[in-house]
Amino acid sequence: MQLREVVGIFELEPIESSNEDLPPLRFRIEITRARKEKKPYHIAAYRHEAFRMSPRFGSHSLREKWRSDETVLVEDFQLDWESIKEESAVKALRRALGLISTQLRLSNKKNGKDTK
Repeated sequence: MQLREVVGIFELEPIESSNEDLPPLRFRIEITRARKEKKPYHIAAYRHEAFRMSPRFGSHSLREKWRSDETVLVEDFQLDWESIKEESAVKALRRALGLISTQLRLSNKKNGKDTK
């Protein structure tokens, strides 16, 4: 059995979609360290997902009253997080941010100006 120690947890700012109907993406990045590995720092990533719950019983007014909006963390398997194995936590975090940026085609532009 191999244990991993969580050495850092980072909440990213919401990433707005070009589609106004979609909510922003919100990621949580965890950096873990596995002992006895040449590149011991790994990434686990989670997305904040929202959903609405309402009872399927009772009157319409009761269902409206008991409706609840919830947010959960869901492990993200959309991107190749497992390929990130680095010698330091900083390098692992940089690669994770680069992967998000590349895959979501984020630019360094705000309000039409380059922010490099």
